[in-house]
Amino acid sequence: MSSHHFVKEGQEVPLVVLNWNASLENIAKELLEWQPKFIVVLEILDLVLLSGLKPDAVLGTPVGNYDFLAPLEIIDNHGFWSKPKDMNILCDNEIEETIPFFDYGNVCMYTPKYKLFKCMTPFKKWMPLDKKAYTLDVVSGQKIELIREENATYLFEPCQTLIYIEEL
Repeated sequence: MSSHHFVKEGQEVPLVVLNWNASLENIAKELLEWQPKFIVVLEILDLVLLSGLKPDAVLGTPVGNYDFLAPLEIIDNHGFWSKPKDMNILCDNEIEETIPFFDYGNVCMYTPKYKLFKCMTPFKKWMPLDKKAYTLDVVSGQKIELIREENATYLFEPCQTLIYIEEL
């Protein structure tokens, strides 16, 4: 989306953060420019707060005295993952470990090296020559590099068993 688009409050998909490190922090800051709901898992809350970012919600069930969480929404882990939804997920998982997350709805995964997504409608995308795109077959686990068209674009087409991967 370019900067001339207007997004109404509540229309931007949430950013769900599962892991935290310097690379993921940089990606999170870029994605947070669109002001989505910012959700982090409880295990990384302290690291995120130390980075100066303020989540809107915590995913998980706190045990013990967590009065300091009062301004944050507490989201039950089981309830959150039980309903399909649109979301961006930030993690440092290996590509193959991201496959189960695509069962939770229209998901876009970000790792330090890749953006992964399922294609719902066909589209073409130009990418710099030093960046590549791949498909990952969720059944076989096979990763295949896509072939560029003459104008340095990639064609992305819908397929239920494919996850598309873009190098960041």
